[in-house]
Amino acid sequence: MQQKPVIYVSRITNLSDARYCAGMGADMLGFVVDPDDPDYVSPQQYQQMVGWIAGPKRVIEVPGILPPDWKTLLEAYKPDLLHISRKLDDRSIPDLPLICTCTYSDWLTTGELRVSGRAVDYLVLNELPATLNKISRHGNATLLLSIENVGMWSAQEGTGATGIALQGTRESAPGLKDYDHLSSILEAIEN
Repeated sequence: MQQKPVIYVSRITNLSDARYCAGMGADMLGFVVDPDDPDYVSPQQYQQMVGWIAGPKRVIEVPGILPPDWKTLLEAYKPDLLHISRKLDDRSIPDLPLICTCTYSDWLTTGELRVSGRAVDYLVLNELPATLNKISRHGNATLLLSIENVGMWSAQEGTGATGIALQGTRESAPGLKDYDHLSSILEAIEN
């Protein structure tokens, strides 16, 4: 029996996704904290959402390349992990586990990924080749494959990756949500 993969769902924008993913066993939920990003979640929205969920670790996503005001972000969001841009040049990154994203081809040429001198704890690989086979490990980061459908989940099972990364979507109206993209993958993992 295969071990359950680490599941990271990023870009959560609503309580429906947060509760659904938590209930389906997601290990980490990510929330964008950049006010200029269309998926921005304010500290008030964030607190309302995380007040309804238990279990998953909370990730704040800092997509920009300019250093944010870490003190303000940490006080407002109280995250467990940071998902940062690999282009961020900031030696004052808080001492929390780091998640970073890069393309599969960049990762093959880069090897162990470091951001501002720190090793990355979780590495989300995207733009995966259609014929992905076995992944050779570079460094100590936990590898998460960015997948979009249940077919990609099936294809990744033999690769040696430790987990998967998914993305939340917006609600069409408060409480009105289509979970097809998440449910097919999360249900396949559960079975």
